[in-house]
Amino acid sequence: MQPLDQTDKIICIILSAGKSERMKSQKALLPFSKEENFLQHIIEVYRKSKIDEIVVVVNPSIANSIRVEDYKEVMFVRNPFTQRGRVYSLKKGLELNSDADYCFIQNIDNPFITPVVIPKLNESRKDGDYITPTYQGKGGHPVLLSAKVIRYILNLEEHDSKLNAILKQFIRVNVEVNDENILTNINTVEDYEKYFSNKAVNTL
Repeated sequence: MQPLDQTDKIICIILSAGKSERMKSQKALLPFSKEENFLQHIIEVYRKSKIDEIVVVVNPSIANSIRVEDYKEVMFVRNPFTQRGRVYSLKKGLELNSDADYCFIQNIDNPFITPVVIPKLNESRKDGDYITPTYQGKGGHPVLLSAKVIRYILNLEEHDSKLNAILKQFIRVNVEVNDENILTNINTVEDYEKYFSNKAVNTL
């Protein structure tokens, strides 16, 4: 078992650069609870898991809606080319931490991450090139990348690479967790209402 408080540099990159067209409002700012929006909740979970170096990749439109001072000790980077996809956003975030040994990829539309799942992935971080949580055999999020994968992505020159295609070149380790929410994506108004029926998306 590998504890979190060790010498490896472990970071988290939260990907929130999409246009949220199907949601019709910015996912990062959706209420998760009365106290937190999606972004605030995700950041807090990683901090509770002792992952303190956090980068949030955002599109320019949401950047204008976020008060950076509300997210202390979090780095924000803008992706003005949202059409280039997730790998480009990931690379933009990694460029701020090019010396990282491991990186959690956290999608903004997977807000149900818990302080239980993160350490379980971390415990297996040295067993493969990237670590994926699974529930009943199905892969979910977040994914933990090793330095080997991080360096590969940083050296990419093309902008249209697909993350799944990249990861197929590396050794994957599955970590079974007892949490079906690792499979949950909140992409549409209907998705949001299914899990947050007591909140109104259009009040943002």
